[in-house]
Amino acid sequence: MLGNAGAYEEGKPNNTTVSIGCTIESEDPSDIFSSELKNRENSAPCYDEKSGFQRYDNDSIASGERANFGYVVAYDVEVQMDYGSWAPIIQGHLTGGTTIKKIIIRRVINIKHELVDIQVTTYESCIFKSYKQEGKTIAFSFSYENRQDVTVARDLDGVKIGQYGVDYSPATSTGETAEA
Repeated sequence: MLGNAGAYEEGKPNNTTVSIGCTIESEDPSDIFSSELKNRENSAPCYDEKSGFQRYDNDSIASGERANFGYVVAYDVEVQMDYGSWAPIIQGHLTGGTTIKKIIIRRVINIKHELVDIQVTTYESCIFKSYKQEGKTIAFSFSYENRQDVTVARDLDGVKIGQYGVDYSPATSTGETAEA
């Protein structure tokens, strides 16, 4: 069972069903991921992804000082998914040190039997850092130069009613937020 069970039920040829809550896709040097997902053939279902940041500074909150200095560290992104045709490609790019133009992870929900984005995180200039396989499941991590995270607000019919996003670059430790 996938991480966000029930988000989308995709029928398989042998009448089994898989729940999809997250998809992953890439751009350059080759499309790494592919699937039989309706309208998402250049992406693959993934269980989950983990990412995060941490601020390091020397201010004293107790004395009322504001954090106007310091730096932010971004953790490598970790992804878990089933083994597929992408596994050897990921291994090859990891061992070869290949830079991937973009990796896009989409959190999705099922609205009227269609996959609909509710969060789109785009990582640019990525490089794979680790790879591990346990049975039919793989886990890998990658670092990146830039990250854009957009949350999409939708009404009950799936119509987009707004979005909020943040751009972040670990190289400069700056982030900008915007409402669109």
